[in-house]
Amino acid sequence: MEYNIKFINGNRLVAIGLAGMILSIALPIFLNINFNIKEALMIGVIPLMLVISCFTAYFASKRSEYFLVNEDGLHTSKHGLVKWSEVHSLDLEERLESEVLTIRLRLKEKIVIPSRIEESLSRQTFVAFTKDVERRISEASDSEIGPLQQSYAYGGKGYRMLGYLFLLTLFLFTPYVLYTLVIGDMTAKKFVSVIVVYSVTLPILGRIFRDEIFGKTK
Repeated sequence: MEYNIKFINGNRLVAIGLAGMILSIALPIFLNINFNIKEALMIGVIPLMLVISCFTAYFASKRSEYFLVNEDGLHTSKHGLVKWSEVHSLDLEERLESEVLTIRLRLKEKIVIPSRIEESLSRQTFVAFTKDVERRISEASDSEIGPLQQSYAYGGKGYRMLGYLFLLTLFLFTPYVLYTLVIGDMTAKKFVSVIVVYSVTLPILGRIFRDEIFGKTK
């Protein structure tokens, strides 16, 4: 059966939001921007960066995960096909006003899906998905363990969080660069800094998010 579960990753929301606020203040110092209170642009630059940080944190935390549950296994957008024999454990934990379903795989990876306890269609989908997965795992508990999947090198949680921080840095860095160009304050030293930031960040982002950008390669 097909399931489309929507949720907000609270930890990611807080982490990216705080990082964005810090970067909003640190990047002008890095670029040696001297704001003149008489300049109209100065009034909106830092507030604009804070707004960008909040929106980036929200959209990076907003998830819509697609799952297909059948006798072959659990088909996911991130892990591809996860055979039932590859599932190590299934944990359902209640936290405050929500439940968190954790599907732990044998390669120490895990799929974490939170659900707010409320009367909603999303909640009904989560409950139906949880029961379906529990039933499938129970039926496959005595089956032979098949070969384990290997995820690509940049598929881990740490690398993806690093990717979101790099992406946030680019979002905040670009308006400051445009600001220095508009006021004519782009020096050779600043220009070199800009080139270094973009040349380092863009290739890393491509590697971390290559599945989302180019589709599955395996």
